[in-house]
Amino acid sequence: MSQCIQSKPSSGFSLVEIVIGCAIILTGILTLTSTFGNMVKIDNSSNKKVQAQLLLDEGFEVIKILRDTSWSSSIASTTNGALYYANFDGNTWNISTTSTQIDGIFTRTIKFSPAYRDVNHNIASSGTLDLQTKIVDVEVSYPNSSGGASLKDKTFITNIFNN
Repeated sequence: MSQCIQSKPSSGFSLVEIVIGCAIILTGILTLTSTFGNMVKIDNSSNKKVQAQLLLDEGFEVIKILRDTSWSSSIASTTNGALYYANFDGNTWNISTTSTQIDGIFTRTIKFSPAYRDVNHNIASSGTLDLQTKIVDVEVSYPNSSGGASLKDKTFITNIFNN
């Protein structure tokens, strides 16, 4: 009678299996960490963009308030092409040429340009100067991960109260 030697199945993990398992787990952890870091960057960038949009909208609201308060002393007296900055002194809004930052991050500039009307009284690039209307450009700039970003928009403001 011949005897067969049977080998016992291995009940543990080999060193190679352990190394491969650790590598897979480590890769998963690094991927999750990298993804989380990118999500935080995107979230911060989105927050700044939303804040910039709100500040841009606020800039146009400031111009409306100044128009409603006194066109002649606040808007008609501005220098065309000069950069202005909106400031709130606790009671009222005003604009000045002194540069200011909002929350130490955002810079909002306001620029006025002359408005012209054609023979049909429509806004045009040339024609008769309309002293009761100005073009208003508002821009909000802020730093981001690629150096800097800005949002800007333009509108017309008219002295509807003739004050």
